[in-house]
Amino acid sequence: LFQAPVLRVMGPGETRGAGHRGVVLRCETRLHQQKSDTPLQFAFYKYSRPVRRFDWGAEYTVPEPEVEELESYWCEAATATRSVRKRSPWLQLPGR
Repeated sequence: LFQAPVLRVMGPGETRGAGHRGVVLRCETRLHQQKSDTPLQFAFYKYSRPVRRFDWGAEYTVPEPEVEELESYWCEAATATRSVRKRSPWLQLPGR
């Protein structure tokens, strides 16, 4: 249905909206060609604690106060019914 997601840090020119504060993470995956109309939801985790539960947005902004001590994050992509769920590898974010 879709590939396992990869979590990556967005560059300054890649983020939607203006003036993001903090670090923007994006949960990227690719749907199979025949399933390209399947909507996916995304959740984000710091270690094993959810920092954003499932919704339609593939981006998560790490709030400014946490930027000094960034840790390990991962994301999960799922179908709307959660019948298929896949998680990304860990992404270790260094502090400033």
